[in-house]
Amino acid sequence: MHDVVIVGAGPVGSFLAAVLLDAGLDAIAVDARTGASASSRAIGIHPPSLPLLDAIGVAGPVLDNGVQISRGVARANGVQLAELRLTAPGSPPIVAIGQPETQSLLDGAVNARRPGGIRRGIRVHSVRRTADGFNRSVGMWPGCLRWRPCDAVTP
Repeated sequence: MHDVVIVGAGPVGSFLAAVLLDAGLDAIAVDARTGASASSRAIGIHPPSLPLLDAIGVAGPVLDNGVQISRGVARANGVQLAELRLTAPGSPPIVAIGQPETQSLLDGAVNARRPGGIRRGIRVHSVRRTADGFNRSVGMWPGCLRWRPCDAVTP
């Protein structure tokens, strides 16, 4: 049985799994999709996220594989209309990196900590609170994971 099963293995679910594994919990992330998303839903990694990613060993590869952006310029017909500084002087830049690349790095961090920690092709149908105050899965999926009762996860 697992201490925590995270429903959703996108970037946030994968990051959470890595953090929980580092905290000593047996955590996995499951996702209905059979593969990671091929498209991006975000423009990049913002500076406050870099120390969090560094804590799980992913900030370096993100910086190495991404494009660092500190300002943006708006143009029309070859004329600059505006310029916007995106970060404060001396602060880390925004890092533009595709979600598939970010996902791969996060999944790698989870699987290095717990082989099989990311499981795709698993659809959770529902989670219900029972009379004894515990959450239990009533969904069915290949391999039928069993969830250990827990009220909440606290740091």
